Amino acid sequence: MADDSEKNNFTDLGSKKNAEPIYYYSREHRLSNASNEIRDMNDGKPIRPSLRKTLFATRGNIVLFISIIIICIAASLIVHPSGKEATVKLGGNSVNVVILNYDGVLILGLEKTSPKSGEAYSGIVDIAVSPVAAESKKGDDEEAPPLFSNRIFFTPQETERFQVTLPFSGTNFMILLRTENEMKTLKITASEGK
Repeated sequence: MADDSEKNNFTDLGSKKNAEPIYYYSREHRLSNASNEIRDMNDGKPIRPSLRKTLFATRGNIVLFISIIIICIAASLIVHPSGKEATVKLGGNSVNVVILNYDGVLILGLEKTSPKSGEAYSGIVDIAVSPVAAESKKGDDEEAPPLFSNRIFFTPQETERFQVTLPFSGTNFMILLRTENEMKTLKITASEGK
């Protein structure tokens, strides 16, 4: 008898071969659990990814972003070695200061850049330059390092360049820049001119 019941089950399956299959999948049910972005994508709405999602969406993007930052920092350190030049704000102007050594002749170079908007100082700027004295041993008579002073004039032009020949030699220098209301001090190492 068990054999007859098994035959009936097989015959029932055979007779339903051409019948429509029953699916237990509902697209609406699946989308009800989805995020708003998936629903918008399904409706055909354009998706505008944010910069944050573009940069940090995958681990590969994060590694690439960090690599670019490290390369930029390394390049800036190579291009602008510390101590060879300095940039300071003086009266709202950005002043780039460098000392170049051309075959034993030292030249102090200043480049003033005015801000794009707002007021910046224009007027007299006093400059004082002195080589940094080497440390002396106890008991030695200390001699004051030579001091060179000069005066330049900032105009309202956007960019100005000044060059001053220094009357002494050395490699490390202290520079003082002074306007009527402000004073900045810098320590700079001379670099070889081209």
